[in-house]
Amino acid sequence: MASAFGVLAAIIAAVVAFGYGKATSTTAPSAEAALRQFRAHNPSPSATAGLPVAAPPATPSPDRSSPSGSAASPSPSAASSPAPTRAAPRASAAPAPSPTGPCGWDCPYQGVAASGVYQWFQCGRTSGQCTGDPSEPQAVETIGLAIPLTRPLPRSGVRTINVTSPSGFSLTHAYESEHTETYDVVGDATGIYMTHMGTSVSVLGIASSTGIAQAPRFPLYLFPLAVGKAWSGHWDDNNHNAAADYTCTVLDTTTLSIGGRQVQTWLVEARLHLLGPKTQGDVDVRTWFAPRYSQTVQEVWDDSLVSGGVSYRAQWMSTLASLQPSR
Repeated sequence: MASAFGVLAAIIAAVVAFGYGKATSTTAPSAEAALRQFRAHNPSPSATAGLPVAAPPATPSPDRSSPSGSAASPSPSAASSPAPTRAAPRASAAPAPSPTGPCGWDCPYQGVAASGVYQWFQCGRTSGQCTGDPSEPQAVETIGLAIPLTRPLPRSGVRTINVTSPSGFSLTHAYESEHTETYDVVGDATGIYMTHMGTSVSVLGIASSTGIAQAPRFPLYLFPLAVGKAWSGHWDDNNHNAAADYTCTVLDTTTLSIGGRQVQTWLVEARLHLLGPKTQGDVDVRTWFAPRYSQTVQEVWDDSLVSGGVSYRAQWMSTLASLQPSR
């Protein structure tokens, strides 16, 4: 039995040591509690079917582009500036971005994302959008041993956004009660940057977590965005879990239907090569970033990692169900 627990501990280490791209914040509410509360008010018709899809508005309200200006160009050292001081205690109020007028791809920086708990649909495909329909392929994560351990992800999860400072916020995404990822983000007119990311995973009741403190901070988006624009760099991990090289490329502009509203987004691909010392491998993520709302509305993750001789493989898509938080 002791050896079995040792194997499980190694499995968990393989899952949690990579920290896909999220962050731990001591001021954020419990993601597991948010997930339980959300599902308590939105029961699934079966164990495998996701949360019911909220009815979209009768008349979609599309965003409209306007020549309202663009954000200032980033300074040459923006991607390599020192990591900022950790976020201050959570602000009592989380003001939503307030555009001066309708705008889409051309929106200047709108400030921090609006706080709240948001429903996200989760599926296994890598094209189109997740809608929560039970007919969609289900996302799975696989831990590679002599007999691979595969676990499906539910068709719905929740993401909690907390404002932590005038320029920063934390995101906590609960893919299920035993798989939570968090990350800390700061932003200004030059771009949006990640400063810390982490993962918490539980397997058969045994829980573990890890975090990566990025130095310098990782530029998720550098303004102004333009199709074909690319940037690359390296971060060291002050927590000594995983340094990384990265390359980011703006692939396209795309309009997505989110909760019945047409949202203009930038499709940005980030390729991360984790160098250890604890975890090595590759994480490829595509995000659909909506400037008007200062947040992504769709993501595709493709992870191939090794830690302690144990492999982790997962691929999933997630799509924001509504621009309005559930609470």
